[in-house]
Amino acid sequence: MINRLVIVGVGLIGGSLALALKKAKFVRNIIGVGRSEVNLNIARDLRIVDEIVVNLSDAVAEADLIVLAAPLSATRPLFAELRPILSETTILTDVGSVKGGIVKDAEEQLGASFCRFVPGHPIAGSEAKGAKSAFAELFLNHHVLLTPSQKTDSSAISLVEDMWRAAGARVSFLHNVEHDKKLALTSHLPHVLAYVLMNLIEDKGGVEKLESMMGGGFRDTTRIASSDPEIWADIILANREEILSACSQYQTKFTEFIGALEVMDGNRILDLIKRAKQARDTLVIPDANNA
Repeated sequence: MINRLVIVGVGLIGGSLALALKKAKFVRNIIGVGRSEVNLNIARDLRIVDEIVVNLSDAVAEADLIVLAAPLSATRPLFAELRPILSETTILTDVGSVKGGIVKDAEEQLGASFCRFVPGHPIAGSEAKGAKSAFAELFLNHHVLLTPSQKTDSSAISLVEDMWRAAGARVSFLHNVEHDKKLALTSHLPHVLAYVLMNLIEDKGGVEKLESMMGGGFRDTTRIASSDPEIWADIILANREEILSACSQYQTKFTEFIGALEVMDGNRILDLIKRAKQARDTLVIPDANNA
């Protein structure tokens, strides 16, 4: 059990984690920290957190665990701010969608506290944001990926793993480089494709002219284009190299499909569609998952 938990960024992810841990009775006291007083007040009014604190140094005093649920671009400055005020026992984790840069920044900025930092990434979310969108079941049966380094204390890893299991998640471990390569394909590339498709629609007259011709397939393909633009610009830039590699691989496959279509190779087109269907039919993905 966690006695004092600090969540920096009480939005969909941070707020849902707080609610899940309260429901599981895995935490005694939750302190919310954030940039928006309006959002923090909502989190307190909805009893997502027990206290709200503007000053980070006041919040982290005697904290057992700190969860950084702020945007990626805010994480490095937070590491620098936390370094002089962390106790020798406080454990730190995050929820960022890119891990390589986070681990590098943490090692540079946290000093001796780096051994108590456990990088994490819950594969759960939706295009909603803010404390008002949080719900306790968000992580139920979803994967959470932890990418600790060889320097990370085993006790810190155990607490963060136990926290996510208490929230209902399925925890896996992998190296941060492997994480960023795989997430570029399974999460970041799909977002890029959704943004490009919606921009193409805008260039062809926009939603108003084409909406009557949009069905479930278009809805499902483009849903994630409604995700927070600032958060996703951060993610895409942070994982630039791996996303460029994923785009190049996608371009090769796309060119192959176009080539078959240009020469009217129906058998090849059918084979490509069948292969994709067989792969997709084996997937079991929980709802409300766009991270």
